[in-house]
Amino acid sequence: MLVRKILHKQLPKGKEGDVAILGILLGIIFVVAVVVKMIQVFTPPSTTPLLAQKEGLVRAQTMEEISNYTQTQIALPEDLFSSELSVMGVYTQDQDQFVKEGTVVLVLARNGSRFVQISFQPNLTMEEQMNRYTLLPLEEILIGKEAGYFITLEKSFLECADNPEGIPDVCTFSKALTFTAGQSIVTISVDGGHASDGEVIAMARSIEGQMSQKIDDSEE
Repeated sequence: MLVRKILHKQLPKGKEGDVAILGILLGIIFVVAVVVKMIQVFTPPSTTPLLAQKEGLVRAQTMEEISNYTQTQIALPEDLFSSELSVMGVYTQDQDQFVKEGTVVLVLARNGSRFVQISFQPNLTMEEQMNRYTLLPLEEILIGKEAGYFITLEKSFLECADNPEGIPDVCTFSKALTFTAGQSIVTISVDGGHASDGEVIAMARSIEGQMSQKIDDSEE
């Protein structure tokens, strides 16, 4: 409406009028661009959380702090493949049939992006875990003495989101390796294509070996 009023004002006819109209339009475009830029500057960038935001989620600052909220046994892979521990969380309440009270989630990041998410789920059987993946392609992998399952979650379209500086970027989980370790079901979920199958299998076997050793030590 404002533009129409401006353009319908008495302007010189002919070439001079065309120039005047062009100048007005360029001025309006400039003002709009400045306003949009100011909005972008003063509006905080959106963040995609690394942990599912559910009631009862507690963020831990150290591995040792996790034991203040749960007795769930956990272990970091001995080889992190140049990644680092980015976020740790404990779910202190049951969320659904898969996220039980005491579930621990560790997020590893590499090169500014989420690398993998490692979930330790107590009070869950492998049968219950696999019920959620019945329609998805999977491959059986030996992890320790028991079978684990490499599940393809998404291979056709991976959605990614950039996070503000200091927070790893994230993509849709493309694969997950789920296996039994100690008293828990452990699942390593791959962010996009950021981890190879070999890296994930090596991390799984490392976790299973450490947790089995803890059980053996406690029984001696």
